[in-house]
Amino acid sequence: MNINSRTIAYLSISASVILTLWFLIFGGILGGEIDSPDLEKIKTLQPFISGIAVPLITFGTSLLIIETYKNTTLQNISNNFFKLIDQNRKILDSLNIDISHLPSDDIKSKGKDFFDDLCDRIARDFEAVVNNDVEYLNKLDQTLRTKTENKQGKDLLVEIYDFYFHVYQSELGHYFRNLFYIVRYIEKCKIREVEKVEFIKILRSQLSNYEILLLAYNGLHHYGKEFYQYIEKYELLKSLNNESRLPETYTRRIIDNEILKQQYPHLTKYWI
Repeated sequence: MNINSRTIAYLSISASVILTLWFLIFGGILGGEIDSPDLEKIKTLQPFISGIAVPLITFGTSLLIIETYKNTTLQNISNNFFKLIDQNRKILDSLNIDISHLPSDDIKSKGKDFFDDLCDRIARDFEAVVNNDVEYLNKLDQTLRTKTENKQGKDLLVEIYDFYFHVYQSELGHYFRNLFYIVRYIEKCKIREVEKVEFIKILRSQLSNYEILLLAYNGLHHYGKEFYQYIEKYELLKSLNNESRLPETYTRRIIDNEILKQQYPHLTKYWI
């Protein structure tokens, strides 16, 4: 049975009251006349009160004060946390980016669609390099073509991500810095680990599939080195769809499941 501090406090105070009544009744203190109390018996009451009743009451009230403080602190943390999440969503919603580098029918990419479009382009570039698709590669930026020469696996992925990170650094850098700050804020809070995990679950539920995918790529980049430890500790990629059941006619945006599983061990528990 899980007994919290508040329950223990109430039990302690109740025990003090019950024991005091028991002593008064069975000790004969209440047996004399009201207008002429037995002074000898009353003298025995003081040691009992100071030795047992008062410590129990003090212990119980102290626990209640501590529990009230903890609840107030947790409420303040919760308020700040949701303000940070709201700020993150505003950053996302404000994205309205020129995506002339990306193969899209639109000139602008807004909000979560930008992450979808960028993941799509990274996947196409990666596949073209791996398969040596000359026609596709000839259309790539010369800088990107040079950076990806003789690269494969994780190194190739990081080079492609690095190129687009610098193209869209203002937007991606701002977004990931804010996301990192939210996670670090919870990490630094003086609360139980189980409470930290619950806050992170709420944050994870706010992220779209391709926000999570770009978060994974960012964690492999040296810009995301500090973030990586939190991504792994709090299993921030847990909800990422590995697209294994996606019909062949649909575009896949995850480059290589094995690359991510090797770099993020917690994915091996969820990607079978």
